[in-house]
Amino acid sequence: KLLAAWGVAYDPNKVAGDIQLARRVNVGQGRLQVLDYPAWLILQGGNINREDVATAEIGSLNIQTAGILSPTEDATTEFLPLILTSDAAMAMDADLVREALPDFETMLRTYRPGGIPLALAARIRGPVNSAFPDGPPKPAEDKDGAKTDGKADEKAVRAPLAKSVGPANIVIVADTDLLEDRSWVQRQQFFGKTVAIPVAGNGAMVVNLIDNLAGSDALIGLRGRGQSQRPFTKIQKLEFDAEQRYRAREQALQSRLEEVRRKLGDLQTGREAGGEAVLSQSQREAIEGFQADLLTTRRELREVQHALRQEIETLEGWLEFINIGLIPSAVGMLAVGVGGVRLWRRRRRHRHDHG
Repeated sequence: KLLAAWGVAYDPNKVAGDIQLARRVNVGQGRLQVLDYPAWLILQGGNINREDVATAEIGSLNIQTAGILSPTEDATTEFLPLILTSDAAMAMDADLVREALPDFETMLRTYRPGGIPLALAARIRGPVNSAFPDGPPKPAEDKDGAKTDGKADEKAVRAPLAKSVGPANIVIVADTDLLEDRSWVQRQQFFGKTVAIPVAGNGAMVVNLIDNLAGSDALIGLRGRGQSQRPFTKIQKLEFDAEQRYRAREQALQSRLEEVRRKLGDLQTGREAGGEAVLSQSQREAIEGFQADLLTTRRELREVQHALRQEIETLEGWLEFINIGLIPSAVGMLAVGVGGVRLWRRRRRHRHDHG
């Protein structure tokens, strides 16, 4: 009700998903199976508003199952996005993430980029209409018909405000997990004590917003500068491209696996009261063939998943070598070369002066 009065649209049945900004999570039960989870996002760079004083110095943000905000057509306020997804985002059905263990395969298989960025947090400025133009809601009555709030009459005497006296300054964040520790903090043991280490700027952004909304932004630029997470954006892009190549093959194998299982189930349903299957020789041979096909399909699926991980690890290894090893080595060799040339010139000048 408040959002509508402020000129903001929000659908509680939709969740923002972004395959390009997705966090990688282990979805395997008892085994390693790493997938991109589009509902858990890592936002940085252009996804964070660099023009707003509260978010200008934030390096990265970790967001989990966030909602989507947008201005209404009849809004009288100014809608300024603070956190945006990429244009590969999608408004996903919230039912996909409400279970304790979401259906990751269905989520990835049905994912379709929307082509426009989605706002996860926004600043609202300007005059706003009251969500309660007729005053506060009427007090509830008890069984005897008496009002339960003795101050209701006193409050009702005051004329309700139909709109704000001055321009409002409101910040809306469509993510209730923003400050949950698992979103942005890692806990480590240090000399017997548990130390919380921030890996994203969630906390810094909230503190900045509190300072800003309280009217004190003089020292706000001192916050949010120390970020311990500096991901390789090139690796993330290559990982995304590699996954797109392998994902279609993986999905085809998954469909084939389900089809084989269904056919096996159909053949093994004919049983007598004693529990023994009534199967012909051809049916038994078909079952053996399906079982062999099942094993082959599972092996191919594991090979595809292994190839995906191997290619990503190879890409990471090469890029880390170039960024961490090759470039510093090249700079060091250049420095040695420059030093050698200077030494040779100095010796030559010395011989010339004493020649």
